[in-house]
Amino acid sequence: MKKQVYHKAKAKQVYMTQSQVTRALIQKEIRTVHRRSIKTSKMRRK
Repeated sequence: MKKQVYHKAKAKQVYMTQSQVTRALIQKEIRTVHRRSIKTSKMRRK
């Protein structure tokens, strides 16, 4: 019984870390896209 609970806890931990990693990646993507859009808008003004 204890083993099962430990396994569940570990699985939850892994899932949390995965979600955090994906969230960080998504934020990075948004940042790069935002930066690119700013660059293009500056170029268009000229």
